[in-house]
Amino acid sequence: MKPVIRAHAGRTRRAVARRIAVAMAVGGLAAVLLWGKLRLVSNMPRSVYAEPKASSHAGDPSPRR
Repeated sequence: MKPVIRAHAGRTRRAVARRIAVAMAVGGLAAVLLWGKLRLVSNMPRSVYAEPKASSHAGDPSPRR
């Protein structure tokens, strides 16, 4: 008897791609939830997230005090 050769051995590409997409979506959701929790729990004002520091400019040679 000849061995039977399968057309699709193992998982198909579509199934693997679907698993990867689901894993990335779950990871992204976890990251957004963690970021939101850290943002709500921290005592920093909203302006810290919206406005960059004035002393962080790379072109400013003199440090501000």
